[in-house]
Amino acid sequence: MGWSFLAASAALLGLALGFTIWSSYSDAAIGWEARHVRSHRDVVRLRGWIALDFALLLEVGVRRAIALPPGGHFSHQEQWIVCSATACIILVIMGIAATSEQHARRRVWVWVSQVSIAFATLGLAALSAQIIATGVLLLLFLCFAAQTAVLIRNRQL
Repeated sequence: MGWSFLAASAALLGLALGFTIWSSYSDAAIGWEARHVRSHRDVVRLRGWIALDFALLLEVGVRRAIALPPGGHFSHQEQWIVCSATACIILVIMGIAATSEQHARRRVWVWVSQVSIAFATLGLAALSAQIIATGVLLLLFLCFAAQTAVLIRNRQL
């Protein structure tokens, strides 16, 4: 069975989403950083990091986008699930970054930017009839890329 252009695009965007989520987690939020435990506050941060890591097991729904007919849309419920899962992952990565020593001095604009990006992903859920599934994946990819850029910029300042 051959793949349509949109199915192949959805598959490539699925890979791009996975890489972007990983980049946001490892490069931007410093999720890989060794967590030094020297005080009670460090223990709380470590426990938060562990709990937030498990939340990354959310599934985004790329497989469904690939299986849709060319130009297909997510159902209203599917769009809400995909967008909600993405918003949750964005907030989880935001929390993981907050546990990093390199992100200890977080500026207000970083918090506002990340929460705005999470709300933007939820806003996409209301547009299920207007955006094809591949377009939704592209917009979600751009949201993760924006979050990564915000976190890396915060770390550089």
